[in-house]
Amino acid sequence: MTEESPTNRRTGRFSRQVQVEGDKEEDNSWLLVYLDVITLLLIVFVILLAMIEPEDDEHASGEGIFDGQEHILEGDPSVLEGMPEIRDDTDSTLVLPTELEERGVEATGEEDTITFRLDDAVLFETAQAELQPEGQAAIDELIPIFQATTARISVEGHTDSLPIATEQFPSNWELSSARASAVLRYLAEQGLDPRRLRAIGYGDIRPIDDNETAEGRARNRRVEIVLHFGDTPPDLEGVETP
Repeated sequence: MTEESPTNRRTGRFSRQVQVEGDKEEDNSWLLVYLDVITLLLIVFVILLAMIEPEDDEHASGEGIFDGQEHILEGDPSVLEGMPEIRDDTDSTLVLPTELEERGVEATGEEDTITFRLDDAVLFETAQAELQPEGQAAIDELIPIFQATTARISVEGHTDSLPIATEQFPSNWELSSARASAVLRYLAEQGLDPRRLRAIGYGDIRPIDDNETAEGRARNRRVEIVLHFGDTPPDLEGVETP
């Protein structure tokens, strides 16, 4: 048998070492496949997130008003006859019973509030803050709704931009505050818990129409009664509705 030369032995060892290094490179090749899979998963997640529609549109459409009405449903079921209804999915204006609309009452709704807007011509005489019988009758139509919930009630007085300067009311601030207080006082006299009530006079700083026209000024002279369903007074937490 021919004896293996030293040169051949060195060459064989070198060949085996090269083969070993080659095997190690093939073992690490799975990392490329793993990285490709991870990349594909990230792309899929990005596409899914982009396809998810935001839920804010639900509140913008006015559907959240029903959350407030659920509080009213806990009271006397007969109050449903006087509850406002959604006019459509894009308008925050609410539909009121004919009796209230004939008395000049309007209603608008947002996520946690319902606002009842009363024309000052129905409630008061010009430049006065004494609640008239016709105004009392309009408020009486709303009392059952107010009694069926423990939500906080804000009574907000508003005027037009024409200045007033009488002995009783030096400015529109005093007039709007006095009118809001008159309505609040009447609500308390009808049995509503005074802890739920607050009166605010805004004067002419929150117009809803153009003060440059007679029609716009007439709309701006108003009292708004706002139900805040997400703002129950601490003293009334846990108190059941009548």
